[in-house]
Amino acid sequence: MAVPDVVLSFAEAHPCLSGCFEGRGSAQACFDPTQPMVPLFEATCEDCSTFRLSVLEALLPSGADATSFAAELTQHVRTERGYLWSLGGYQYLGSGNGFWLNAAYLGRGLFLVDGSSNSSTQGDVEFLVRAFKNNLATPEDPGMLRVGAFQSKVVYLDLRRARQLDQVQGSQDLLQTVPWSARAKSGFVRVAILEYQGARSAQATAQAQAALQFNQPSTPTTSCTPTELTQPKAPAEPGSICPICGARVEERQLFSSTFVGCLC
Repeated sequence: MAVPDVVLSFAEAHPCLSGCFEGRGSAQACFDPTQPMVPLFEATCEDCSTFRLSVLEALLPSGADATSFAAELTQHVRTERGYLWSLGGYQYLGSGNGFWLNAAYLGRGLFLVDGSSNSSTQGDVEFLVRAFKNNLATPEDPGMLRVGAFQSKVVYLDLRRARQLDQVQGSQDLLQTVPWSARAKSGFVRVAILEYQGARSAQATAQAQAALQFNQPSTPTTSCTPTELTQPKAPAEPGSICPICGARVEERQLFSSTFVGCLC
């Protein structure tokens, strides 16, 4: 669907995180008091619910509606910013249940998330995992269903000029690509940068296991050979030195009794 470029440019410049828009139906507008009212379609930003864009029905292909108009805006912003997918606004789960979540996935385990609109003690990671568990988005790796599998850094980003973020290689690269601030600032939005650690953790575990196997002695560290361990020993005389463990044969204390022997 061919949405006018000027409308798309306004969608690109809106600072909210997800870039998701929702169709709000049609309306009638008066541009010339000597002419009849003209129909138009409206779409609203799902993150903030205050930013609206409208387009004349006559400028869109036949059969278009507010829903398809909003979908075109959403896909355009996703493509421009390099989001593989995004979610915005209130995520309704049915039966009066749901939660607020603005999120975008850049690939390679890197997420931009904001769940701060919820009146809950849960954090951004918990709401992302909740979205996965309710099939609102599909995780690339089963490990992404674990809250502890992510590192999180909360910043404020200026996403108005963000482009092709799917090319960034990690959180540090992202912060060198997008203007950011440690505090709230006009035109900047709160974002928790979540970096999935599952693949790195698995790699580190494999490396540790390989190192352990490499450093493990190929023969037992004890001086006793298997033959010596299985053969019965002759009773040793008190005061003598055991040829196997090197300890003196003497009376030794047990829990409730004593015995005469070495440390073997």
